[in-house]
Amino acid sequence: MEFRYTPSLNLTGTEEWRLRDEPEELDCWIGLAAGIVGCAPAEAPTDPTAAAGDAASSSTGATGYLAYANDAFTVAGASEADLSGLAASLPSYASLTWDAKTFDAASGATVFEGLALGFGGEEKFGIQFETAKLWGYEDELLLSRMAGERLAETGTLFTRLEGTNVSYFGVAPVLNSVFEETLEQLDAELPEGFEFGFDRFDSNTERFVMSGVSLRPWELTLLAPEKITDLDEDIPSEVIDVVHGGQRLIAVSRSLSIEKTVSLDTDFTFEMRQPGAETNVSVSIELAAAEGIQGFDIEKNIARGYSGSQTNVYSDELVPGEVVTFSGFPAGLTLAQQESYES
Repeated sequence: MEFRYTPSLNLTGTEEWRLRDEPEELDCWIGLAAGIVGCAPAEAPTDPTAAAGDAASSSTGATGYLAYANDAFTVAGASEADLSGLAASLPSYASLTWDAKTFDAASGATVFEGLALGFGGEEKFGIQFETAKLWGYEDELLLSRMAGERLAETGTLFTRLEGTNVSYFGVAPVLNSVFEETLEQLDAELPEGFEFGFDRFDSNTERFVMSGVSLRPWELTLLAPEKITDLDEDIPSEVIDVVHGGQRLIAVSRSLSIEKTVSLDTDFTFEMRQPGAETNVSVSIELAAAEGIQGFDIEKNIARGYSGSQTNVYSDELVPGEVVTFSGFPAGLTLAQQESYES
């Protein structure tokens, strides 16, 4: 493994620091919703033979996931998937749409063009597929559960899903709306010129494969409102709704069991304005894979071909009536860092 960290300061020149070590297995936790990647390498083995073995195991694992993604999957005698029942059962703040649907009898896949799952009102955010192929979809248990029934049962949801150019949409506008509402409530406490928002939030995965998806028992106990208001009696009811919404999203994640997922060639970029600084982050991952997913428990999670960069540009604007910048850093400071690894 090679890990490189290169910070550069426009005030002091450039400093470079590198660490080279034997290849070692990496435990990497890939966050989807935000697209932020965090990695923690396991401790390097002291035995060179063990190090070589670990390197071979990691390489074999990545190769195996790639072969799984490239498998020409077929199901003989399959039936066409019907998502209309699911689309009709979604609450008013959610939608499931597609531009076109065909059935490939040779592979048994139902093929959707422009499949999108969105949330929100006029400004929607969500996930979309340029093309999605679906095998083995079963909605009986899912629709019952959405009606509040059969919450303790388990059952298959679908056998396999393949997607191309999978991306998020509408994330930046929705986040900016949340920030604006929050800042309006705090307006009296903020200095003039205070801002917080996203100018860009893009994510795209060229190929995505997921298999063996089933439903686990449903578990949700909403936090009592008084537990929140006891912290501050002035907390608005909207905050309680946000907390309960977050709990429901967590419950949905905990109710899923997934045998395996593979993402190939993922690129993620966001540009954000915060008090006294502008931040640009870019991440690319050749392969990310996981298996044995039970809610938030993951049996195995790997990544290969990761590279990332982040640049923070701090303004020279001073807090009104003060002698310091909004960020607290020296005026005009730029901090840039890059990192990458192969496993």
